[in-house]
Parts: sequence; C-alpha cells; structure tokens
Amino acid sequence: MTEILERTKDEFSVGSRILRDTIDAIRPLAEDVCEKQHALTELLRISGPHPDAIDTLTLAINERHEQIDRLAREAVKHLRKGLKLKGRGRSQR
Repeated sequence: MTEILERTKDEFSVGSRILRDTIDAIRPLAEDVCEKQHALTELLRISGPHPDAIDTLTLAINERHEQIDRLAREAVKHLRKGLKLKGRGRSQR
C-alpha cells in the first residue's frame, strides 16, 4: 500500500509540473488569440475591410491554435510516457 501511495504522489508531482508548465506556455498564446480575434472582429465591423488584413489575422489566429494544440499533445505524451516509465520501474522490483 505504501508503494502505491508513494508512486501516486510521485506521479501527481510530475503530472502537476507538466500541466503547470504547459499552462504557462499556452497562456500567452491564448491571450494573443483573444487579441487577434478582437482585432478581426473590429476589422469586420468596418465597411469594406481589406481582404489581406483579414487573411493575415486569420492565419495568425490559426497558427496560434496549432501551437496550442501542439503543446497540449506534447503534454499528454509526456504524461503518458511518465506513467508508463514509472509503472515499469515499480513492477521490476
């Protein structure tokens, strides 16, 4: 039972760190998306917005979303990898 509790505490610590680091990396990207979406909304409110400006903002928003998705996928991969490695290490004892 103690071994399970220790493993759980270790996994929780590692998982928490991975999630905190991921959130810290995603936060400025998400804030940038909000700013760009606001700018796009304002641009679309004017009469005859310039198509290149719309394209530029749309591409920038999509790029940020891709970066956020990539960071989230990496976090999940690291979480799964950490759990598998710890599981193997414990079962070999």
